Amino acid sequence: MNAPGNFSLRTVILALLAAAVPAACTPTTAQWSDAQSAKQNKVSFVRLAHEVHFASGPSLSQHEADSLSAFLQRQNVTDSDRVSLIAVEGPQAQQQQRAVAAALKRHGVQPKVALPTEGAAAAPGIVTVVVARYVVTPPPCPDWSRAGTSDPSNNANPNYGCFDAYNLGLMVADPRDLVAGRDMAPADADAATLSIQRYRDGKVTPLTQEIKSLTVAPGGQ
Repeated sequence: MNAPGNFSLRTVILALLAAAVPAACTPTTAQWSDAQSAKQNKVSFVRLAHEVHFASGPSLSQHEADSLSAFLQRQNVTDSDRVSLIAVEGPQAQQQQRAVAAALKRHGVQPKVALPTEGAAAAPGIVTVVVARYVVTPPPCPDWSRAGTSDPSNNANPNYGCFDAYNLGLMVADPRDLVAGRDMAPADADAATLSIQRYRDGKVTPLTQEIKSLTVAPGGQ
């Protein structure tokens, strides 16, 4: 029969071991956090519509011309936008379309005639100007969703690359370029071949004095 002191000590030791076993069995992956996707710009395709009303005939009133001009300025319509004109069929509607197209061209916008299925319904006496464009939404920066301490899963910090993507979204001229690249123009084989031939013949154009002054000598001197 064990002494009371030994029984108490053994009970304490067993209790400590029982408490330590579940903690030791807990996998270290429980401390990991899911990997976050890289910061990217969100590109959306949107359509903006403006109706030009004609009271009678094909003439564009000054009020409608000013309203169209304000729409173009407010939406900052540029050559990268796809601008379409939608109207009902008929000779008068075609004349009204031409009047609106002439007003757009004076603002440097080249429109095209489109079918009503492209984003707006056609109605008599109305020419709808539809501006289709890609819009980029930069990621929210900075991202402090996770502390910048050590990570057992070795994931990148949420702020990694955030402002690179953010600045790209603000600087890109045509957001569509973030979705699909542009087709390259045909290469000028003559120019490419002659440049190589001039290099081999030592007939390259010498550097200008301005460029020479920017050339850094070896050793940074």
